[in-house]
Amino acid sequence: MRACPYCGVEIEDDRTHCPLCGRPLDGSDLTDEESGGDQCADERPRPGPRARMWLWEVITLVMGVAALIVAAADFAYGFDMSWSIYPLSGLGFVWLFVSALIWLGQDIPLAYAAVTVDVLLFLLVLDIVTPGEPWFVPLALPVTLLVAAVGGAAAAIARGLKLSVIQTIADGVLAIGVFLVGLEIILHLAFRTPSILSWSIVAFAGCLSIALLLLVINQRLRQRHADFKRVFHL
Repeated sequence: MRACPYCGVEIEDDRTHCPLCGRPLDGSDLTDEESGGDQCADERPRPGPRARMWLWEVITLVMGVAALIVAAADFAYGFDMSWSIYPLSGLGFVWLFVSALIWLGQDIPLAYAAVTVDVLLFLLVLDIVTPGEPWFVPLALPVTLLVAAVGGAAAAIARGLKLSVIQTIADGVLAIGVFLVGLEIILHLAFRTPSILSWSIVAFAGCLSIALLLLVINQRLRQRHADFKRVFHL
């Protein structure tokens, strides 16, 4: 008896292909079925420019009509723009968000950056129209950039390393812990309090423990699954 060099299942000496993974035992390339599956995955149909333009025009028309109705209703009652500033800001944010997804959806990093800028513009407008102390620069700006940086890094790690479902969850939990530490630092700077980390360290330790536990569980499940397939020749 010998073992398959790809999946480790035990195979009779007279076999030329593995009964589990189907790969040739002489070290040649993948089978036609496997290579065909990858080719089909790369040739998935994508919406063309005309379809994207049509969808963008419809959304722009709907958002424009809604904004016009809101602005006219506010102006008709007091000949001034007061409460309508908030829904108009929200409509502008949604329009920019959807536009970024329509036109930049195929370029994920560029779309992610455009959505981040859209959120920052929306928060800036709210800070300008809201009475009281300004909060965009000391609080909203660093928090939004922190969310974008941590979320983007976690997504890039999961995508680059091709993590499994459990590993992706562990990656997200660890990203939450990092975000909480950064959030406490930002709050200390914004409110000018002593920059001593307290609750975020406890939260990060909990997130780190959960992430490590998930990774251990994922490793155990993979070992059990491999042993099960090896024993039963699945």
